Amino acid sequence: MLPIAWYLLKVVLCTGILFGYYLVALRNKKFHLYNRFYLLASVAVSWLIPLLKINFWEDTTQQPQVINLLAVVATGDRYVAQANQLTWDWTIAVMLATVFVSLVFLTQLLVAI
Repeated sequence: MLPIAWYLLKVVLCTGILFGYYLVALRNKKFHLYNRFYLLASVAVSWLIPLLKINFWEDTTQQPQVINLLAVVATGDRYVAQANQLTWDWTIAVMLATVFVSLVFLTQLLVAI
């Protein structure tokens, strides 16, 4: 029951933030079609945003390579794999997509100016 309450609290918070933006920036604009679209989309987005889990601080408890090497030398029966291999991680993909979208918007802004 507690996770549902946290989720609903996050939904209310997202809805409040999006509606606050509407009140500040869009309330008295002449583009009624955009205002309607924004209000409908903000309801859907405020239900979807709390489902996303973004980890800013990841707890990495990996031992440094020096300690691994010393442990191998001390025991003599362990194998140390090479750590210089490039592995694909979804966080890298998300960061690249974010940078790409930001550059597209920055280009549009500079062209408009």
